[in-house]
Amino acid sequence: MQRRTFILRVAAASIVAAVIPLAMAVSLAHRAAVDGSARELAMLAGSAVAEIERDIETMDRVLRGSIRGAPADCGPGHIAAMRDAAITEGLVLEIGYLQGTRVRCTAWGGRARLEELPDTHRLTAQGDRLWLTLNGTGGARYRALQRGDHYVLIPARMLAGTHTHDSPPDIGVFLHGETQPFAIGRSGRAPSPVGLPAGSGKDESGGLLRYQVASPRYDFFAVAQARRRSLAEVWSENGVWIALVGTFAGLLTGMGTAYALRRRLSLSAGLAEAIDRDELTVLYQPLVRLRDGACIGAEALVRWNTAEGEGISPEVFVPIAESSGLIQPLTEFVLRAVVTDLSGPLRTLGLPISINVAAASLHDDSLRLLAESLLAPRGLPRSLVSFECTERDFVAAPKVAGTVAALRDAGHRVVVDDFGTGYSGLSALQSLAVDAVKIDRVFIEAMGENSASMPLIRHMVAIARDLGVETVAEGVETEAQRRSLAALGVHSGQGFLFGRPMTAADLRAFAGAQPRHVPTGLVAAAAT
Repeated sequence: MQRRTFILRVAAASIVAAVIPLAMAVSLAHRAAVDGSARELAMLAGSAVAEIERDIETMDRVLRGSIRGAPADCGPGHIAAMRDAAITEGLVLEIGYLQGTRVRCTAWGGRARLEELPDTHRLTAQGDRLWLTLNGTGGARYRALQRGDHYVLIPARMLAGTHTHDSPPDIGVFLHGETQPFAIGRSGRAPSPVGLPAGSGKDESGGLLRYQVASPRYDFFAVAQARRRSLAEVWSENGVWIALVGTFAGLLTGMGTAYALRRRLSLSAGLAEAIDRDELTVLYQPLVRLRDGACIGAEALVRWNTAEGEGISPEVFVPIAESSGLIQPLTEFVLRAVVTDLSGPLRTLGLPISINVAAASLHDDSLRLLAESLLAPRGLPRSLVSFECTERDFVAAPKVAGTVAALRDAGHRVVVDDFGTGYSGLSALQSLAVDAVKIDRVFIEAMGENSASMPLIRHMVAIARDLGVETVAEGVETEAQRRSLAALGVHSGQGFLFGRPMTAADLRAFAGAQPRHVPTGLVAAAAT
């Protein structure tokens, strides 16, 4: 039944894994289309701003021309000078001379296009009066720039712009503070500037895509607007390529997921067989007292080599055991193997062996009862078997305090493994009432004169000492680390400096040969 359920999960996960890339391909294509439209709108709005700025620069050039040198009296010389300035720029409709706000004379003579300039201007940074839109007779619209008593008039043209849409986007140029544009694009429709951020930026609300660009030199900004393209439109335009790419990626992902899950199923079944057939191996890593190098115990470590000779890491098969309901049988296997070695090759040593257990083993009293059923018939004291559980598991397991108390009352030591990584705080030790904590190897690896881990380790040791709890260092690999840890008051340690995981027979030889197997630094420390 479990196998059938797992196969159904594999199939479902493979389908999901295949569909997700296709959905992502559609979403990414839509996002790319929207971003592409936004870039085009930004270009159009920027072009509109540049177009208006060019009109202003044209008028400025005319007013900086030869008009300055002529007497401003509307005489023949003055009019000729204005006419010469006008014909240098093909865009100029009129150059005129003002008396107050009324037009006195123009470059072409005759009646002026505007009898006077209204008081609706904006001032430029140079103090010139600027009209970005003026209404003339017959629906004509102009732009004007006045400097001193002269003005220049050009047509207020429809914005040119370019686009790749089936219908042109709406483009409008606005004076700051106004919602009616003074110039629009070829669509003849004006976008709304309401709700757009100050300066330049885009907005995608209301099914529309708008982009605003502000002029850095003058008091106006441009807005380009288009309808935001839908997923259906993007699919209709690029559906074949999206489907091909998404399907290919989906197949690869689905096949990879199916392979990974099949391998997981295979490993789960293989682990169950290995437990049933006693094909796992238990090794021991020595636990050494730091002050004198004496071997005072060991940690049992389970190893798995498949029938094909493939070594499977505990980081792989232990999580599989936890998720597939094999963690209890695996724990029982290790406990039985340890008790067998304690009554065999390790019997004369009297070294306590610690066994790693998962949170599930702390839910009830079954672990203590199993240990009792194995130790008592062999006449072995319960103190020879210790139990380790990670800090996270201790905190996560419900009613763990009662189970821990029962194990300790029975004579077993209880140790918090990987201490410092579970975010539970040292205060949790008071409620758990454990015997020792193992300082995680990440703190040991980071040790150094200027390392932030040194004060952390010192703090852990101090509080643990106040609570009557021993400290053990994991991952000790150098003599310098051993000396520093011993100076900080850490009781014991394990790591490659002292010994790698070994068989029970090798552990017996290691413990019996001390101090010959102890590093030189430890021998010297023990002699002082």
